[in-house]
Amino acid sequence: MRYGNLLALVLAMCLPAQPQCSQDMIRGTWVDSMQGVLMMNVPGSSQPVPALTAGLTIMKIDWQGHFTQKGTLSIGGQISLGEADGTLQVNPDCTATATFTMTPAGMPQPLPGQGIERLVIVNNGSEMRSMPTQTPMGAAVQVETLRRISMSEPQCSNATVVGTYGSTWQGYMVMTLSGQTQPTAVPVSYLGAGAVDYQGRMTGGGTFAPGGTIMDVSFPNATVEIHPDCTGTVTWSMQLKGSNQPIGQGMDWFVALDNGDELILLTVQTAHGSPITLGSMKRISSVASTAPGW
Repeated sequence: MRYGNLLALVLAMCLPAQPQCSQDMIRGTWVDSMQGVLMMNVPGSSQPVPALTAGLTIMKIDWQGHFTQKGTLSIGGQISLGEADGTLQVNPDCTATATFTMTPAGMPQPLPGQGIERLVIVNNGSEMRSMPTQTPMGAAVQVETLRRISMSEPQCSNATVVGTYGSTWQGYMVMTLSGQTQPTAVPVSYLGAGAVDYQGRMTGGGTFAPGGTIMDVSFPNATVEIHPDCTGTVTWSMQLKGSNQPIGQGMDWFVALDNGDELILLTVQTAHGSPITLGSMKRISSVASTAPGW
């Protein structure tokens, strides 16, 4: 009998550990970045119409799983502010379910209907992956990445974002092309580098590809403003390298992670069209040296 108990103990020790998650694991302040498609009912159409979406929000979760969420969405290139209020229920196997209501900015009451999301907790509780299965705005085909900013209230300053960063953006610009009468969603991407100093001045440049057209550009007069809650804005003007004439101006809203080692950005204004783009700036060095270029 003793050998049987010993064998059972050895076998139990050899089995892989099962995940164990709890409500306490997810408390804190999170950034939620999302891209996908929202199937919306619009006047004049008998079927839901797909609208490209991107969003960036701040989510605060307490010990009981109650959360509030505020941020910015781009739906078909239309920028809107909004907030959500709900509850997140964590299962021991590290899956979770969120139920919530949504209130667009300027509306006194939430939208009719309840939203539901399914989540998986990963990376020892510092990240979550999410997919909405029901939203008050329509059926969604979307995945979201949630990353914890802080276990409590985040604290940032100008020094948080000083350094040299490598940057990427990707998404769409809704614009009216030459010879067309209706706006079209044009795919865009960007790869480059920039340096931010203690006064919030940013310089740099890279390669911009609207619709596949390769353009080497610079951002000679960009500024970064960060708030104590680790949100902020980047205001920029773009010009072709070798030229002194701006070809566009814009603004991005961002959230700083990992003490400023990464900024997650949502473009909210651009001269090239209505933006549906997300970006990431990852720190290369904490020194604001001259940004590399090619």
